[in-house]
Amino acid sequence: MRCKPWTELCFLEYVRHVGSVIALLLLASAHVQADHDSFETPEPSWKLGDTDTRLIKIQHQRVFDESHSGNGSEYLKVAHGQGTYAYLQYSVSPARLVDELNPSLWIKSNHPHLQLLARVVLPRTIDPHTQKPVTTLLPGTTYDDVNNWQQLSVPLIRSQLFKRVPALRSQFGSHLDARQAYIDLVVLNSYSAPGTTSLWLDDFSMSRTTVAVGSEGNQQASFSGSPHVTRQVTPSPIAIRGSMIYVNDQPFFPRVVKHNGEPIQFLAELGFNVIALNRLPLTDEAALASQLGIWFTAPYNQSPNTIPAHILRSVICWDYGDDIRR
Repeated sequence: MRCKPWTELCFLEYVRHVGSVIALLLLASAHVQADHDSFETPEPSWKLGDTDTRLIKIQHQRVFDESHSGNGSEYLKVAHGQGTYAYLQYSVSPARLVDELNPSLWIKSNHPHLQLLARVVLPRTIDPHTQKPVTTLLPGTTYDDVNNWQQLSVPLIRSQLFKRVPALRSQFGSHLDARQAYIDLVVLNSYSAPGTTSLWLDDFSMSRTTVAVGSEGNQQASFSGSPHVTRQVTPSPIAIRGSMIYVNDQPFFPRVVKHNGEPIQFLAELGFNVIALNRLPLTDEAALASQLGIWFTAPYNQSPNTIPAHILRSVICWDYGDDIRR
C-alpha cells in the first residue's frame, strides 16, 4: 500500500487493509440520540396518506384537553368506507436502520386493530414504475386497548428489512440492494372497520445511532495567478497512528457512502462523514463540506498541484483504484 500525506493519503486502500478494525471502532464510537415529539405546539404534523377505501377527514387539530403526557396531543376524526388500510403519515428526519431505532407512538382510539408501520427507503435501487428509490412498509405492533392510551412501536427494524429482502428481490429483481437503507416516514393504519374513528396521538419517540465525527481542518493554502500553482506548506491535519485515523489530533471514524446523486447535506444528515465521488468535488460541494464537517474521496487522475486549494481541502484522500503503482 502506498500512501501520501495530507489529502493525498490513499485512504481507500487503507480502509481495504484495516476495514475490519475501523468497523469495530465505528461500533465502539456509536451513541444514541433520541428524537421526541410531545405534540405541544398548535400546528398538526400528521397527514393523510395512501388508502384503499373512501377516507374523509372530519376533524384534525392539536388539542389540549387530552394527552398521554404534558398538555397536548394530535386529534383526528376520520370516516372510512369498506377497505383494509387508510394511512396517516408522519415525516421524520432520515435515519439509518439499526434495530435500536424503535420508532414508537402513544395512541388512544375508540376502535382496535390500528397498526404502526415504518416506511423504509432503499436508495440504491430504483423502482422502474416510479423512477424513484424502492420503498417498503415494515409492520409494528397493533392497538387493542380501546379507549385507553397504548404505546405502539416498530421493533427490530433492520432485522425486519433483511428478512424481507428475498421477497423484494422477487418483486424488483436480484439486483435489489438494501445497503444504506433509511427510514423517512412513520405510518399509522387508521382503518379498523367501516365507520367513524377518533384517535389521539402523542409522544412520538425514535432512537437514532450516530457516530462521533472529528472536527474539520483549518488548512490554508495560497496560489499565484499563473498556471503554475504554488502551495504554502502547512502541517497535515490527517495522520495515521497504528490502526487509527486522526483529524486535527482527534480520532476520526470514517463512515463512507458512494455518491449516487443524492444531496450532500442529506447524506451528512444520515450520519456519513466521507462521501466517495467518481470525480472532483464541485466548488459549492467543497464549500458545503466545510460547513458540515465532512470529507470527499475522489479518483487520483490528475496532479493535486493543478487543483484549486478550496477543492483540495475538501478531499480526505485519493482513490487509486486497483492500480496503486502511481
